Amino acid sequence: MNLHKQLPLWADESKWIVNTIIEINSWSMVKYEWNKEYNVVEVDRFFTAPMPLPYNYGTLPQTHNVWDWDPLDMILISNYSIMPWAISAVKVIWVLHMIDWGESDDKIIWIPNKEPNFWHINDISEMPTHLKNQIEYFLSNYKKLENKPVEITWWSNREKALEIVKQCERDYQG
Repeated sequence: MNLHKQLPLWADESKWIVNTIIEINSWSMVKYEWNKEYNVVEVDRFFTAPMPLPYNYGTLPQTHNVWDWDPLDMILISNYSIMPWAISAVKVIWVLHMIDWGESDDKIIWIPNKEPNFWHINDISEMPTHLKNQIEYFLSNYKKLENKPVEITWWSNREKALEIVKQCERDYQG
């Protein structure tokens, strides 16, 4: 099965729940990336900054982000590390808009289905400020030793995040 092509994007669209493919488990120092052609997770590079990724990171099936020519990126908020290539149903919370190496690179923020520590959260306003600060700090600094500039521009709510997901779904079908 080619997960990117055959796994349905929506697990339950009425509840804003999608399926995601985990690429990088939390606390990893390895940047894995989904290889759509071979349907595997491959090593893309190693983080040069002396800090691991503080959250799970993945991609959405049947989406295409015209800004970076890849499936839509996502950050998965959880106290649990999920192994690469696992599939998880997740709920959209908000989107972080950023510029990575001069290009727009939105990150959709999700919570895994039934995650006991965060499932009650439904909006960015309910997310602990410290957690938002950690996400911004990591994304602003993890490429500095590679001399690749990253700029956090703004956060948007669930409605904007869903707009982006649906646009990337249309672009994939397109």
